[in-house]
Amino acid sequence: MKKIAASIFIFAIAFSCKKDDEKVFPIEPYIEFKSFKFGKSNVGSWDSLNVEFYFRDGDADLGLDGSYKEPYNYRNYFFKLTGKKYFGELASAKISELITYKDKRTKNLDSLPSFTKPYNCTNWELARSTNGLLTDTVYYQANPNYYNLFVDFYILSAGNWSMFDFDTVFPYPNCADGGFSARFPSPENFQSESFGPFLLNRISTKEGVLTYSIKSFSFNYHFTGKKIKLKVRIQDRAFHKSNEIETSEIQF
Repeated sequence: MKKIAASIFIFAIAFSCKKDDEKVFPIEPYIEFKSFKFGKSNVGSWDSLNVEFYFRDGDADLGLDGSYKEPYNYRNYFFKLTGKKYFGELASAKISELITYKDKRTKNLDSLPSFTKPYNCTNWELARSTNGLLTDTVYYQANPNYYNLFVDFYILSAGNWSMFDFDTVFPYPNCADGGFSARFPSPENFQSESFGPFLLNRISTKEGVLTYSIKSFSFNYHFTGKKIKLKVRIQDRAFHKSNEIETSEIQF
């Protein structure tokens, strides 16, 4: 009798999961805000902003799993002879074949920005030899598809909300590339509920609840006496973009 009861229980769970997996959702991701909290991280002395949101995606193609190849590469460089993109890592490139700052100065490439704020953090990368010596300055464009979780910080000042500009607050050479945007892995490839800064509670293959813990030593330094909130959106591997959610406010 106990074996029969156990079998019925297991069947009920399997049937329930199957029903969840058979839900039909649009192929564009969708997210809903759940919570936004500030606290001490359980790793070292970091502070942590924890944003939690529900997600769903009809064709279950969320997540990036360590592939830095095109079209999920980090940056786009350019060959000087053809203008075509080079998608690989700069360390593996033949620098003499790529557009550099010398080309801007000597070949009248006026369309390229100067090595000045903010472009020294957004369009120019220092190439170094294996022993760390500076060899050249290479032009690049950030690949917007490198990240799949996009986070914008907003600060309340004089009654108005304004976006926190990482390029202004962290100028060259302390560039904060990408701010706190991130890459979360495919939900099916989480080794456990926790993966790096992410915590996953799966509902089915197509939906779940994701918590992103944003860690920093300097939240209090930058935001003391101010209110902040976040705007968050995600993107799937086919580049379908979700709606944008807005968090609650936190007073520092």
